[in-house]
Amino acid sequence: MTKASDVRVGHGRLEPRSACVISEPDVIATLNERGCWAAVRCVALVAAERTVNGPTTTEQRFSLLNRIVAATTLNTMVRGDWGLDNQVHWVLDVVVHADASRIRTGDAPQHMGVVRDIALNLLRHEPSKGSLKPKRFRAALDEAYLAQVLGL
Repeated sequence: MTKASDVRVGHGRLEPRSACVISEPDVIATLNERGCWAAVRCVALVAAERTVNGPTTTEQRFSLLNRIVAATTLNTMVRGDWGLDNQVHWVLDVVVHADASRIRTGDAPQHMGVVRDIALNLLRHEPSKGSLKPKRFRAALDEAYLAQVLGL
């Protein structure tokens, strides 16, 4: 079993986080006595606290991993995953208003998600200066710029 902890401070927040990883095969076998977890190599617990201007919230997340990871690596992975997740969702919501979408039936939500991702990637790779939101607006108004974004 490995343990690690770290503390991040910034933007008025205090965020201590600790990880505990169990990778001993005997312990995993005991936890998996029904054999439901075919490829599990370790079990992890990440405990996080967050204090923002006084109130503190706590959260515990358990994970089943198909590879052995050190606790310090797990802490880094979890923090990086949340950062990436927050950045992607923020861009989708701000630039293409994904959270306001009323598309909810059948395969349409997945298809529109792919269309949004393609549109964002095309706008990201368009070399002109500026953020994605003005680029999207410009592409909606200017057919020549839209053709440039599409590579036509």
